[in-house]
Amino acid sequence: MSNQINPEYRSKERIQAWIKTMSDDISYCSYIAIGMVNSEISYPLGNWNIPFYSFEDAYQFKKAAQLKYPDINFGFITGVLHTDKAMEVVSCVFWDKWQKKHNERISLLNNNAG
Repeated sequence: MSNQINPEYRSKERIQAWIKTMSDDISYCSYIAIGMVNSEISYPLGNWNIPFYSFEDAYQFKKAAQLKYPDINFGFITGVLHTDKAMEVVSCVFWDKWQKKHNERISLLNNNAG
């Protein structure tokens, strides 16, 4: 059975609530990716393998993709990676930005805990 994006399930409010819930966990790094609706998802981060830290960044990418490919429907994919796996070296500006945001989040949590 292939994984598919359900555009009805991924509302902005649900995604933002999910991000907030995940933001206190230093063991995992959450991501939002964009994929094509009704296509197989290329695990783990969608059709372009690009993680976004915030809903707004993902939304802007989705909007640009929709303009470039008007005949394709795009949807949001959410997920998590274990922090060790998430911080592996990847040569992609999107990944680099995403990793920096999570490193800042983890540092802040660690500083507030001690």
